[in-house]
Amino acid sequence: MFYLINKPIGMTSFDVIRKMRKILGVKKMGHIGTLDPKADGLMLIATEQSTKLLSFINSEKKTYLFSVRLDGKSESLDLEQEIQPVDTSRRKIPDKNFLIQKISEITEQIPPKFSAIHIDGKRAYDLARKGRDFEIPKRKISVSDVEILDISEDEISLRLTISSGGYIRSFAPMIGELCGIDGGYISVLRREKLFFGEHFVTLGDAENLENLTREKYISEEKIFPSFPIFFLDDGKILGMLKNGITPNLVEFVKKFPNFSEKIKNSRKFFLVFPHQYTSLLEWDGENCKILKNDVMSFL
Repeated sequence: MFYLINKPIGMTSFDVIRKMRKILGVKKMGHIGTLDPKADGLMLIATEQSTKLLSFINSEKKTYLFSVRLDGKSESLDLEQEIQPVDTSRRKIPDKNFLIQKISEITEQIPPKFSAIHIDGKRAYDLARKGRDFEIPKRKISVSDVEILDISEDEISLRLTISSGGYIRSFAPMIGELCGIDGGYISVLRREKLFFGEHFVTLGDAENLENLTREKYISEEKIFPSFPIFFLDDGKILGMLKNGITPNLVEFVKKFPNFSEKIKNSRKFFLVFPHQYTSLLEWDGENCKILKNDVMSFL
């Protein structure tokens, strides 16, 4: 199953998984898109067999609401580390349109040192907390749909959509520089949307942990909108898949006249044997290849 959770402020991403294990009585879990402890918002959690599908999720973009304080700086670029004062005598808040243009033009950034990125096999945040000196290379990103929600001398609130792998905290010193200070830190950070191709889910689709039950999962159709789902009741094909044997699906294709039309945007599809078994397969026009077997949990 997949669960869309509204992570509260103060919990790590692993804290969420730890609590969900107790609530759902499930040990095997995984997630995409780690959220900082000081952030709240959307987390996608997979349980049991569905964890096999995490590598196939196409979550290329995420939308965030955040605020940048312009009265200090911190090593973590947020409230996790001590806020240090900065010289604000030359601080000048630019025009909204200028800020939107500059932020929209960003094509690369350096991730924060307080991040989960691996450096020589170690997490960057572990090295940073130990005071180690290290460099993180720049990475390509794309930014779109930038909005300035509120602006004052001490704080700017924004909403934007960023490509996968981008860090919102890295915008803080850049925005601080645009405002004439050597600083800037994130005071509010909320993930509002997760995109799966051109489709997306929002906070309105998410559950709070205190209201979570095993039945409050989200459907695979929302997460894999381009992967068609075909339902089949065929003991022979089911037996072959369970044994890792790719069946000849010529007869299967005949059962679904619209098969070619449905998979034209993606060669991957789910073959579901209701309440028994599900396989993720890939069609090359003549044959099928098993990508993952037994990939869905059933209540």
